Amino acid sequence: MQNSASLMAPKLRMTTLIAIVGNVLLVGCLWTTISTGRPQLVLFICLTCIFLAVARLSVVLPSGAGWRPGVPIVTMSIFVLPPAIAAVVCLPGVLLMVGRKGGWWRQFLKTSAHMGITLFVGAGAYRALLHLLDSQRFDALLFCAVIALACDLGINRAIASVYVAEREGRALGRQFSLTFRELHLGYPTAYLLSFMTAILAESEGVLALFLGTCLQLAVFQSIAIYTKMSSWQRTALTDGLTKLGNRLAWDSFTQSFLTESADGSIAVIDLDKLKEINDTYGHMMGDMVLSDLGVYLQQDLPPFTRTFRYGGDEFVVFYPHETVEREQVCVRLERLLEAFSNEWRKKGIDVGYSMGIAVCPIDSRDITELFHLADSKMYKEKFEHKALNCGTR
Repeated sequence: MQNSASLMAPKLRMTTLIAIVGNVLLVGCLWTTISTGRPQLVLFICLTCIFLAVARLSVVLPSGAGWRPGVPIVTMSIFVLPPAIAAVVCLPGVLLMVGRKGGWWRQFLKTSAHMGITLFVGAGAYRALLHLLDSQRFDALLFCAVIALACDLGINRAIASVYVAEREGRALGRQFSLTFRELHLGYPTAYLLSFMTAILAESEGVLALFLGTCLQLAVFQSIAIYTKMSSWQRTALTDGLTKLGNRLAWDSFTQSFLTESADGSIAVIDLDKLKEINDTYGHMMGDMVLSDLGVYLQQDLPPFTRTFRYGGDEFVVFYPHETVEREQVCVRLERLLEAFSNEWRKKGIDVGYSMGIAVCPIDSRDITELFHLADSKMYKEKFEHKALNCGTR
């Protein structure tokens, strides 16, 4: 518990720092808007009202971060308003988003800081680049827009990662990886659409903002459907207890291996004495053992390692590697499984394992043959363990 608290402390300090810096910035921007914002009043009111209308629409992405159509809509302010005024466009909509639930004011401070910082930086980057290039040609405007949007999106996702890491109790590096890995074509589509709408708004005014909003809502609907389908697919291919790939995921992997084989090793792992644990301590304890092994099998293994619960207490791990790395990867897997067993022995529960390994291409290049070879080696080791326990060796 103490270790968990020590891990949470830096993230809590970061979210607090972001909230303080962001809201101090917003106070200054609000004062600037009140003092000098009259020439941009119509655009400011239009963007604020549009954001208010769509502020509550949201879809939660697999990483835990959210996608809101209001964000790329309000991003239009980067191109049509000065940085200080662009930063405060979001404030009424943020107040509507967080509602009046318990602790709403904390969420308001965090969310307003998040959006205010990203809009201020994006608008500042766009204006600075325009001034530097000193050109109104479309290619120059597009270049400035792409850089500004990259700054806006990068800071937006980075702050979102810090907030989600604190909320979910994840390591910050892990959350950064999850958040940035799920970037897809919906992001550049929505953000570049914001730029094109802002350019069109210079000649067509409010009508362009209305049409751009309709297109943004269509992009949001597409992303919501895509996210839901991805979630269903992930659920269909994931073992509910261990969160590893299930038998269906393994079958899918073997099919893909037929056309995209890679050098590596297949390890088939079987837990020893799981039946005795279920009979002695109950199936809930057995489930805890299986779930814990799932956690261990997702740690400290090479990138692109695939892990599956094949069925019951049998697991399959495929880890790609060069032939020369085979021994060290095997050692890492052995150490990981030993750490798992030792952790349960400290709790007074004897959990052993048997493992067989087959190597591609040394043993075979056929995935089915590799699996059967590793499975045979695992059963041979399991028999040896039983023989030792019975005192026959």
